[in-house]
Amino acid sequence: TARGLAVGQSQVTATFEGKSGSVNASVTPAVITSLSLDPAVSSVPHGMSTGLTVTATYSDGTTRDVTSEASFSSNAPATATVSN
Repeated sequence: TARGLAVGQSQVTATFEGKSGSVNASVTPAVITSLSLDPAVSSVPHGMSTGLTVTATYSDGTTRDVTSEASFSSNAPATATVSN
């Protein structure tokens, strides 16, 4: 199993019974694997508003608040609107 630890290039070599083989490996930046909204279920009284936080989880296990960078939409804009 090969695991990327830092973005960059590496040559990976395997050796067995005096023979070896190599491959070049590229470690790319972590990618977003999921987004979560908090609160997960929101009930807002008519005429009031509530804050939402969007958190991105990346392939390396890190998380980041991306609320200010996220785009929001509502499938029922006559009922509820969203914005950042």
